[in-house]
Amino acid sequence: MGHLESMRAKIDGLRERGADAELARRWEDDAGRYNAPPLRLGEPVALAGAYPGGLADLYLAAGPARFGEILLLPEAAFGPMDAIDAYGEPIDGRRRLRIGDVGEDAVLLDLDSGAVIVYWFNYFERGWDSGVLVECGSAAEFADTVAMGPGYAGLHGPKERQRTAWWDEDPWFAYLRETGLAGE
Repeated sequence: MGHLESMRAKIDGLRERGADAELARRWEDDAGRYNAPPLRLGEPVALAGAYPGGLADLYLAAGPARFGEILLLPEAAFGPMDAIDAYGEPIDGRRRLRIGDVGEDAVLLDLDSGAVIVYWFNYFERGWDSGVLVECGSAAEFADTVAMGPGYAGLHGPKERQRTAWWDEDPWFAYLRETGLAGE
């Protein structure tokens, strides 16, 4: 099964299990630690623009959505954004579109290749060589392997570079592990 089919199956499974309601209930029990429930599947929506990488398929399945720390924006909030270096210069000549957020980091779609990156603009403050925390070949791969898969634990970069094992406390990653979606 390819990333597109797997992504659709995972989203359908979340809807069938009532994961939205279950995770909202759990959030109510622990609302002091997080600002929002860890899952929000939006109404399926057809995007007006033509975007590469299976982005239209993702929005037809989940609409604007939240998967833990990953927030996929409504199309009206999409906007061009450069991945910049410590000097404020673009890291490359790629045309990218901001389609979401991970906290203060950006989820960027490459408008030519359809690749998706999570970009940390302050990477240089910790002496990292690059702000690219996650890189996937398509929006479908990003949804399948990161938003709803084992790659979620790498959202803030490689595990070995993290100060704490934040993913062990993350309610969305806990749900991914509980349901077998994290592949652990």
